[in-house]
This record gives sequence, C-alpha cells and structure tokens, in this order.
Amino acid sequence: MNIEFGPNKCDSKMTPDQSWGTEFKDLRSHLEQALDASRRMAEWSRIQLGSPDMPPGIAILEEQISIVESLASRLFERLFQRPSSLLLSGQHLSREEFYLLVALGVLKGGSYTGDAYADFQMLHYEDEKRRSYITLEEQPRAGRIKLHFGMWPEEISWNRLRPDQRAFFERHLPEVAARFRKP
Repeated sequence: MNIEFGPNKCDSKMTPDQSWGTEFKDLRSHLEQALDASRRMAEWSRIQLGSPDMPPGIAILEEQISIVESLASRLFERLFQRPSSLLLSGQHLSREEFYLLVALGVLKGGSYTGDAYADFQMLHYEDEKRRSYITLEEQPRAGRIKLHFGMWPEEISWNRLRPDQRAFFERHLPEVAARFRKP
C-alpha cells in the first residue's frame, strides 16, 4: 500500500478581502484530508505490523484530528452557517450573530441611534405569511434585475409595521418611510 499526500496548500495567505468563513471551509477541508491520511496510515501500519491493533501514537493522532475536525465544524456552523441561514430566512438574529455577519462583511454595522443591533432589528418584518428583513436599497429600474435578500419597502404596507418601526423610519429614514405602501 502506498501512502500519498497532496500538495500543501496551507501556505496561502489570507487576503484582506477574503472572508474568514472561507478560511473555516479551508480548515475543515484540510482536517478531513488529515483524518483520511491518518486512517490510511493506521491501515498501512496494521498491514505492515501484521497486527489488528494500530500503534498507540497513530491511534491518538487519528482521535485528535477527529476531535479538531468536529470542533472546526461546530465553529463553522456557529460563526458562519447559522447566522447566514437565519438572515436569509428572515429569522431574528442574536446580537452575536448580527456582529458576526458584520465582521464577515455580509451586513453593514452603521447606526442611526447609537446601537447598530437595535437599528438592525427595526428592519425585521413579520406577518402571518412572511418573515424577512426590509432592504433599504432602491429597487432596480424596470427591465433591470438586482440580486438582494429581504423585502423592498414597496412590498410592505405601512400599517403592517410595528409602531416602533414606523417611528424609527419616520425619524431616521424618512426617504425609506415614503416607499412603504400607504392606505
């Protein structure tokens, strides 16, 4: 049995515009490769030694790589996958999840009131049929397509907003408040 290892890609440097979510994906990929290589090494050792038991050092290596792989997967889920999924499905984000998405560059962290998270919560919309965040961007002109997540203000009735949301938009974003459907 031959044991072959692929090229080492870990020496690549993270660029300023690269998301650390990408680094987590790379970490998980390398850990999967390391775990696979340690399992192949264990199998090779069993064959070479003619013993069903693998040497203790290889067993520990395999166990520790597996633990690190599991930890990296849980961190990726907590720090990247879950917050992104909640945002895209219109679910409420915790303060931590909000600031993680700001750190990833998915959201902007600006504030109108001094509390960026509280301001962001004013963009959460929910009724009996829909749950989403309100996008502040302008709708594209007719005949144009623009990728976005969330709902345009023009899709929401002003009366369906909570009273605190109406007050927020009137005070801090009157140009957006004017875009909601009025009765």
